[in-house]
Amino acid sequence: MTIDTPAVERTVMVTYDLEADNDAEIIVEYTRDNTVWNTVAADRLTGDSGVGIAPGTGHSITWDYSDTFDGEAPTLISLRLTADDGNLVVVLPGAVEIVFRKIEAGTFTQGSPELEPGHQAAESPQRAVTVSEDFYMSIFEITQGQWLALTAADFDPLTCGQFQDGDNPSFHWGDCQRPVESVTWDDLMGPGGYISRLNDENQGTYSLPTEAQWEYACRAGTASGFSNGTDPAVTGDSPDANLDPIGWYRSNTAPPQPQPAGTRAANAWGLYDMHGNVSEWCSDRYGPYDAGAQVDPTGPETGDNRVVRGGGWSDTSVNCRSAERRSLDPAQHAASLGFRVAGQGTPELGIANSADFSVDGRYFLSVLSEYDRNVELGDPQFATRHTAGAVATWTVTSPVAVASGVQYLATPATDDVVMNGDTTVEVTWVTQYRVQVDTVLSGSANVTDTWFDAGAAVAITATAAAEYRFDHWVLDDDAANPVTDNPLPFNATAPANITAVFDFDETIDVDDDDLPDAWERLYFDPVDLSETAAADDPDGDGLSNAVELGIRTNPTTGTLCLMPGWNLVATPLEPDITTTINDQLGSAATSPVWQWNGSTYINVEPESTFDVMLPTFGYWVYVAGTHYIEMPGVPVAEHDKQLVAGWNLVGALTAGTIDHGNLFVLELWGWTGQYVPVGRVVEPFKGYWLYTPTERNIVLP
Repeated sequence: MTIDTPAVERTVMVTYDLEADNDAEIIVEYTRDNTVWNTVAADRLTGDSGVGIAPGTGHSITWDYSDTFDGEAPTLISLRLTADDGNLVVVLPGAVEIVFRKIEAGTFTQGSPELEPGHQAAESPQRAVTVSEDFYMSIFEITQGQWLALTAADFDPLTCGQFQDGDNPSFHWGDCQRPVESVTWDDLMGPGGYISRLNDENQGTYSLPTEAQWEYACRAGTASGFSNGTDPAVTGDSPDANLDPIGWYRSNTAPPQPQPAGTRAANAWGLYDMHGNVSEWCSDRYGPYDAGAQVDPTGPETGDNRVVRGGGWSDTSVNCRSAERRSLDPAQHAASLGFRVAGQGTPELGIANSADFSVDGRYFLSVLSEYDRNVELGDPQFATRHTAGAVATWTVTSPVAVASGVQYLATPATDDVVMNGDTTVEVTWVTQYRVQVDTVLSGSANVTDTWFDAGAAVAITATAAAEYRFDHWVLDDDAANPVTDNPLPFNATAPANITAVFDFDETIDVDDDDLPDAWERLYFDPVDLSETAAADDPDGDGLSNAVELGIRTNPTTGTLCLMPGWNLVATPLEPDITTTINDQLGSAATSPVWQWNGSTYINVEPESTFDVMLPTFGYWVYVAGTHYIEMPGVPVAEHDKQLVAGWNLVGALTAGTIDHGNLFVLELWGWTGQYVPVGRVVEPFKGYWLYTPTERNIVLP
């Protein structure tokens, strides 16, 4: 390892090479006195530190130590790196090694869901289990060579496996890389058993894994049937493509016998043969799971049988799942039953020490802010370090939106500070409310869209355009309670939407036709006021200019008039494809609308096929009050109407006479609060009952 310390950046730049068996965890430490080593916080490091660092050359780390030594005099610092590749190696007689993998503490779900293929009742209930301490697990099932290294007095690794003797219990002997099998639980955990012999080597404390440790290590962070993230693909005695890559079992061992350890893929934590090859003894007594969360469970305190996990070469796929568990007499042995070892040891860590370097302290600038970045008042919003005499600039985000129409404004939001010592700045925030003012017809207001400090008193003034007059204010869409004060006194205690409503100045009527000049300029010729008169009906909807002025509707587009009670109406306009019944009926949109299909009434709803009012049809509409509605759409070119035999509800497109060619008897009735015969004369926006004894096609006006 080498280091470089560019003083201006106040960083340490480290380069190093890593030799390891696996990806390693790299820890950066420093000391002031070469006695106490302090770990550098991960958020101060960038580059190749922490877990998952691959072996290789040219690694680099940058340590930003600007917040570590503030307030200190120039200090000599020593730096070192520690590398831990997660492996622990126990060396047995004959230089035989057992390699262990570090399994970090954590929580997992033990057992299997009922829908998992192969699920057994003994795997329920599922429960959260916490393994509270790191431990080491042998990466392979204990091999025949590792067994003989501790049990055979004349063990020779060069001739291991060439013959079977009383020291090797395995039925399938002949290859010392195969797992040892045909061992009982008592052979392992009893007096003078394998575990006590291993502990006598004084290289740590070991035992069989608990059932919880075994399943936690097997799953390696997964919740599926197998540790590669899959479930069994079969439930019978046939090949399983999901298990094949990671385990030896009945359908892929030929001849049927244990296979050399580690010849299938490892799980994500580097453990081999957790599924299949040989089943594995655990330390626990066998018993049902206790419901509820558990911490380091060790099984029931009483009972005869012990737990066996993992499945073996003679089992089917589903018997090799992560959750599969069996109960065996501790004196029982089988040619498909072995074990692996778990425990605590002292791994050999790689440590590289660097040269020393010098650091110096700097001053803190802390900014306290209640709202910026959602930090509570009194907590440092951010803190930076600066050399003595430096000019430090700080800035907070302002304004901060906290609700619709509400924001907080910082005062000040930025400033420069000369750093002659540790300095704290506290930002003050003011609540502001948004006030938006719109206008109806022609006029303006002195406020349009402005933020005001909470409690501010504001005078909002409306100014009418020529030939118009101010009429009233509408506050927050409350049209039922207009306000006529102008200027409008307003106190900013909440967000507000205000509308200044203007109207035509009816006293300005130069052509003396009882139509205000502003009204005529808006809808007709802006120069020639003689284009229309009060009695005219330019849009042919039956409402004169004088009436449409009174009800404030557009005299150039058709207006549907709905009176309290039932109305028989129609539309002479073809609606756009995006038009809805709500668009057509406007303020009366909540009223029921009915159509006659030749035999029955149909409610016009958005969910039905009759989702809008269409030309040539008549409709019944019930309203509680009077409504004047300017309906959307374009004039219809096709005036044909196909009639069914009997009564038809129809609507005209313009004012005129229905042309039926005098070929059949026709009755036509209108509705004015009661049915009235109307001959053949019809008007737009009105509906009619029309009777014909036979199916016919007629031409509507």
